[in-house]
Amino acid sequence: MLKVLPFFLLFLGIAGFVFASTSGAYADGETQALTGKHRLLVPQLSSDRVQQPPTPTPEPEPYQGAVKSIYLASAGLWGTNIVEERDTEPYLDRERLEEPTSPDRIAWYSRFGRPGYRAGNTMFAAHVDYVRYGPAAFWGLSGATIGDYLYLTMDNGLVYTYSVQSVRVIHVDDIDMNEVVYPPLSSDRERVTLISCGGTFIPFPGGGGEYLSRVVLIADRYH
Repeated sequence: MLKVLPFFLLFLGIAGFVFASTSGAYADGETQALTGKHRLLVPQLSSDRVQQPPTPTPEPEPYQGAVKSIYLASAGLWGTNIVEERDTEPYLDRERLEEPTSPDRIAWYSRFGRPGYRAGNTMFAAHVDYVRYGPAAFWGLSGATIGDYLYLTMDNGLVYTYSVQSVRVIHVDDIDMNEVVYPPLSSDRERVTLISCGGTFIPFPGGGGEYLSRVVLIADRYH
């Protein structure tokens, strides 16, 4: 179904300054050497009064469980399709994405990314339709609305929310899978990518056929 994958640190310091002079002028004009009691001293600092830089609170490790469902109303995804983990498979001298095991299922390629990780990309793929089956899981993907919310629900009930940024139909000869799978993201961004077939359909003699393009939907984490 999918084209071959190309393979692809506040320094805080407290300084006490002691001001001194080799001599001091008194009212009677007598100049005397300053003794220690005339020197300007900083307050005694006990260890519990020394200010320390605050310890940052680390972000909790994202949940490691499975994605249970995808909800995206404008694409006809109502959270009812089974999401299954899939991988890549050898193809000639390269690798390609394994297809979902059924037209109504959605493949999640967890080796490339998991929800909750900043600068990460979680990728899913599914069929648009299938021979002798009809419309499949991602039938409505190309009709998704920019700005619509996409919800990923994990198997523990945790929900991640994303906003659709783009929906593109790209010819298989023009698609850059390195960019699709490993997009250059800033450290505060997180992405979900959905992929399916689309564009011109070329039928095969005897049934079936292939699409010449891919529908690529990009959604970024909603803060």
